[in-house]
Amino acid sequence: MSDAQTPRADKHHRTFVRSPVRNHWFTGKLLDAYHMKLETDYGTHQRWLVNRMVLGSGVVAGLDVKPGHVPRSVVITPGLAIDWHGREVIVPAETKSYEIPQDVIEEAKGYHHHEPTKGASAADKKAALESVVVQVQVVYRESDGGPVPVDTGGDCDSGPCVPGTTTEGYAVRFLPTPEKPVTCHCHVPDLVEDGGVDHAALARWVTRHVPLEPPRSAWVTLANIRVMTSDPPQPCQHDQIDITVRPIVYSNDLLFQIDLGLADEGSEEQFRK
Repeated sequence: MSDAQTPRADKHHRTFVRSPVRNHWFTGKLLDAYHMKLETDYGTHQRWLVNRMVLGSGVVAGLDVKPGHVPRSVVITPGLAIDWHGREVIVPAETKSYEIPQDVIEEAKGYHHHEPTKGASAADKKAALESVVVQVQVVYRESDGGPVPVDTGGDCDSGPCVPGTTTEGYAVRFLPTPEKPVTCHCHVPDLVEDGGVDHAALARWVTRHVPLEPPRSAWVTLANIRVMTSDPPQPCQHDQIDITVRPIVYSNDLLFQIDLGLADEGSEEQFRK
């Protein structure tokens, strides 16, 4: 491939797509570790590419955030998310109680708090003054499996060993800043014209808005949590956990449900007319 064909990557512009490389198989080819890894990496990275560019990033299903079993803690229910690299983040079972670190709470005190809305009750105003809002996120994380001997026929006591498997897991962290509310507004200019979708507007958008770099970090936001700062530490409450700030993946089934809802609303409007 010539230099003119190769995407350039520097500190000012990093491409987030690349030309895939797969094995060229032939009889007698040596199946060494490099080529076996190349074989599995090809399928994995192509799947991640489709996830990222076609499906999108966010929570697919599950991953609810609930009060934990100890003060200032939460648990996360089983579920699936896709991060901003296209990697699947799978939580196979309800997690342990994750305690919100005290240093995160202390740091959150220096940020702007969510003030109660106008007309809020005295209890809500008091809660706003005696609490901070933190963010809980989940991320894709790999871990090594059990060691296996490098030398065939040996054991770990007689020769070098390396991990024999890789588990695709997750990690949880808390941030001292809340996630902003999600806004559902169309970003494609002049999309609808004369009651229909303007294909030219869609074509310009798809062509000129290629996410060459991940738009955000690999962490997926699950919820904002209002934490009471008064002592002694209090358990989190359901109404203090806001999951509506999480990004979601619009699966085909979810889009179908949205279409049905819009169709029903349109039918009702026609009926009223």
